[in-house]
Amino acid sequence: MKKYVRILEMILLFIYAGGGLLHAQTSPSVKEPLTLDVQTAVALALRANLGLETEQLSFEVKRNAKDTMYNVFYPKISASVKLNRLNQGPSSVSTLIPDPTSKTGTFLDNPIYDRVIPYTYTPPHRFSLGASISASITFSYSMIHGLRLTEMDYEAGRINLEKAR
Repeated sequence: MKKYVRILEMILLFIYAGGGLLHAQTSPSVKEPLTLDVQTAVALALRANLGLETEQLSFEVKRNAKDTMYNVFYPKISASVKLNRLNQGPSSVSTLIPDPTSKTGTFLDNPIYDRVIPYTYTPPHRFSLGASISASITFSYSMIHGLRLTEMDYEAGRINLEKAR
């Protein structure tokens, strides 16, 4: 975390330093006298102090980390829906059905038929639908330790910003 904050600080420092050089003002001409009082001079110095601005940005990053540090206790929720159909068509079922008009007699109380009718049945495509919802939450000692470290990092950033001012 500190590594990323330092990298961010360096990038912002180069951006602000480069922008300051590109938009630098020329020195006041002889015709325009520059008058400053103490409050204006202090305000200009604080506004142009890159070290102070870097500390302010670093403090904002630490404050955002502190404000969102309890998000690790929110459960992770996921939901999914699945609809399946086989790529192949269903196979046909062929059978023979006795012709009821050709009944000739019975054998052991079962009718006897002279003719049968061929019958082929193709079932429709079968679809399957599935849905799932899951929620998980993780607790560990390292999470509690991480919360403490985040709070200490925030306090250190606040102290550093006060020192820089």
